[in-house]
Amino acid sequence: MSDQDGRIPLHYAAMRGRREVARELIRAKPESVMVLDGSGKTMLHLCVEHNHLDTLKTLVQEGHVGHNFLNFGDFNRGNTLLHLAVMFKQIQTVRYLLSIPKIREEGNIKNNMGYTALDMLEHGTRDFKSLQMQLMLMDAGIIKNNEHNNQVDHTLSTTITVVPPMTIADPNAKCWSKFLKGMNKFLQHKSGRLEEMRGMLSLVATMISSMTFNVVMNPPGGHMSPATFYMTREITTSFITYNTIAFIASLSVTLLLVSGVPLKNEVTMGILSIGTGVTLTFLMLTYIYALFLCPYTFPYTGSLSMFFSWLGLVGVIVVFTITRLVSWLVKKIL
Repeated sequence: MSDQDGRIPLHYAAMRGRREVARELIRAKPESVMVLDGSGKTMLHLCVEHNHLDTLKTLVQEGHVGHNFLNFGDFNRGNTLLHLAVMFKQIQTVRYLLSIPKIREEGNIKNNMGYTALDMLEHGTRDFKSLQMQLMLMDAGIIKNNEHNNQVDHTLSTTITVVPPMTIADPNAKCWSKFLKGMNKFLQHKSGRLEEMRGMLSLVATMISSMTFNVVMNPPGGHMSPATFYMTREITTSFITYNTIAFIASLSVTLLLVSGVPLKNEVTMGILSIGTGVTLTFLMLTYIYALFLCPYTFPYTGSLSMFFSWLGLVGVIVVFTITRLVSWLVKKIL
């Protein structure tokens, strides 16, 4: 028996992610998995809408659903499971659905608006998740609606098989495209790993804040007399300035981390990277100027070597970051 919304207990088990309950209900009445609710949605649609991947897997395995049911579009908008997973940006669900041959083969199905799953990305917000899903869909052979129409028109209307020279693929462009695609996969963030890094990064930023604060309270060489300060005022001023910048930057990084913002976002990662880079750079400069303030030290040669080594390391990181940014922008434009 269904309620006023046209739903049976299996619908609610799917909506709430009760995997074991769903399994027992299917075993008791296998045909119930094919029942639609009042809005024309299947159990599988409800699993995707409420982000219950484990329950979705259970329904697919236990229900022994057929080809048409896996690619069924709801009554309202005609969205399939793949459409919904892309729309809600559920990367793991998209990966699982594409692993099912029946769904992958029919991945170019259009909804009532004429959009394929790949078209859904083009009409939504663009972020790193969108880029990841775009690569997965393209790897599975899913194309945009206009590309599909162009292929159909070309097949129906072409009577001459001569290919113009301009349509021949450039080998260099093809190699460059493969390089960017491989670089993007290599540089892409793993969301779980990033969330695990939050606590560690907070600890490091807090430690740097404590160090820079303690240096002001206990300067190298001890608290100097007015005469000594006058003789070394330029070095002391630079030392305090660099230490203050490192202190403020580390506090900013700590505030960003403890505020709970998601680390998966490209903007957040960019701000975090810049803040951490500024903190470490000025911490390095603080250390070099601290050597000048310590008695009985001759840091001139050593400090210059450290400074140029640090510049080399920063240069490598800048090149790495620019390469990743270019790869992300190219994939977003394409």
